[in-house]
Amino acid sequence: MAALFKDVFLPARIKLLGKHLLRVNGAFDYTRFVRIASEGNAQQELLQRSEQIVHALHETLPKDFTQGAVMLRNALAPQDKLHDDAGIHGWLIVPCAEYIGRHGVEHFALAMDVLKAMTSRFSSELAIRHFLIREPEKSLALLQHWALDENHHVRRLVSEGSRPRLPWAMALNHFKKDPRPVLPLLELLKDDNEEYVRRSVANHLNDISKDHPELLLDVIEPWFKNADKNRQRLLRHALRTLIKQGNQRALGLLGAAELPVKNVQLSLTRKTVQYGNALEFELSLQGPAGKDFILDYGIHFKKANGSQALKVFKWKKGKFAENGALNAQRSHAIRPITTRVYYNGAQLLDIRLNGKVIAQAEFELKGVTSD
Repeated sequence: MAALFKDVFLPARIKLLGKHLLRVNGAFDYTRFVRIASEGNAQQELLQRSEQIVHALHETLPKDFTQGAVMLRNALAPQDKLHDDAGIHGWLIVPCAEYIGRHGVEHFALAMDVLKAMTSRFSSELAIRHFLIREPEKSLALLQHWALDENHHVRRLVSEGSRPRLPWAMALNHFKKDPRPVLPLLELLKDDNEEYVRRSVANHLNDISKDHPELLLDVIEPWFKNADKNRQRLLRHALRTLIKQGNQRALGLLGAAELPVKNVQLSLTRKTVQYGNALEFELSLQGPAGKDFILDYGIHFKKANGSQALKVFKWKKGKFAENGALNAQRSHAIRPITTRVYYNGAQLLDIRLNGKVIAQAEFELKGVTSD
């Protein structure tokens, strides 16, 4: 049986964390820490287990935050020896960083220094948000320096930690409302030599596009000039939401503005799809020879109330052939996934060329059970 994601915080991992804290401070109450941190573990999910560890740290580390923070920093594994025997690393960083973020706001310099050390052992992207909420100007000024740090984990933290819509994290509502204060950070990082950092920048820009599409496009339009392949990849990823929405300005920046097409033919292999099988379809059309295109498809899934909810999927991109012909086939599996509930009945497939719907076809889904 495959290990569960939440098992990164099993009691054995909690004991490991406690042993490293005891290693750096012989007065640490290891037994009490393990007892509190493990309480309810079997019934808890990932974030609940992490929260329980944060509570245990608060109950057993020295009441003086400075002492507790130094203990955690001293218990970290060396950057070149990230294994269990050497010190704290990996997922155990998450509750440790959260403890720092939650209780260290009155000790800004020390707390941020510890988070910087922790992020190179995993990531402090969730915890640093406490400081970006309570001390935004002070935090952004420090992140401006960190954007030039020699450690790529620290540089990524600058972008990832300040993302307004970071999954699992507290929303940074002030940056959702006005992202302009973080834009200088992304400017510094857009051509970072690490894909790991550039990917975070792209995700951050995509977050901004969901609330401020025109501002986002104003910011990145100059970035297309003399863009190398790495920046081009970043920009495509940053625009993915706007592309799926058919934003013509975004498509134009990618050289994929609305195109004239004719002889559009969309055919389904089967108009009735059995749950657990695949929707198979084929597209043919005539377009302008040599022009760039982005081809996506959307499925309007039936909802419980009978209405439909659209989900857009990437398909392919390229150039039209010299004769203008485009032929493409696709198979989309319709099987159980944790993020979607399916319902029997009519569903709708649509095809999107450079963001514009050019064809649609209905299909029937059968075989979904209620259990």
